[in-house]
Amino acid sequence: AGTTFTVNLSVKDQQNLSASTSFVITVILGNRPPVITQPADRSVIRKQAFSYQVIANDPEDNKTGLVYSAANLPGGLSINSTTGLISGQVNGSARIYNVILGVKDKEGFAAAGVGFKLTVLNGSQAILSSSSLLLSDRKIVLVEDFDLTKISVFPNPAKNNFSIQFGVTAKSQWKFVLYNTLGHTIKLPKVNLDEGLKTVNFDLSSYNLAPGIYQLIVTNNLNEKKTTRVIIQ
Repeated sequence: AGTTFTVNLSVKDQQNLSASTSFVITVILGNRPPVITQPADRSVIRKQAFSYQVIANDPEDNKTGLVYSAANLPGGLSINSTTGLISGQVNGSARIYNVILGVKDKEGFAAAGVGFKLTVLNGSQAILSSSSLLLSDRKIVLVEDFDLTKISVFPNPAKNNFSIQFGVTAKSQWKFVLYNTLGHTIKLPKVNLDEGLKTVNFDLSSYNLAPGIYQLIVTNNLNEKKTTRVIIQ
């Protein structure tokens, strides 16, 4: 496929006699590499099933003949090289995996590598989400308090999700509230936790937070309170 141009030529002599002809030039575009749609960061509980469909397109052949690949997947996950579906039961260790996606077209041209963070949590960790607010694409940077309170936030920096880890002395219900410098509050989902060191992960699927410094206040029904700061850029 290409774009055609018709070129017309003519010539005239001193006796005003003329001749003309024409020809067609077809400009054919060279093969362009495929493009991968940037995925959002994701979380999964260890030993649970996980799936994600990689989305990619080839400017010349749409999705025909693409070959998919993925590096740094947790144990138990694999990618179908023909369809681009990542699936399996996660049995890798609980940590953050920097997954790198790749795709080639049938001529062997490769897309620029695209990555996302896949956080694997232990079975006792909780995943929470909220659909009440809109998520912006702003980067979220979590900054822990420098006192010795038993609370930490990670990863640092974070983008689409963050986790809070702290000690729970007795079975209780916990509330999580963000306060900005104007006094506005953003209530995150509540969670019931048993005694022990716990990690709660917030999947920010729909938050629209203005840039600035936020105070995260964590309280429970036993009147315990913990604080940390969140900076949104």
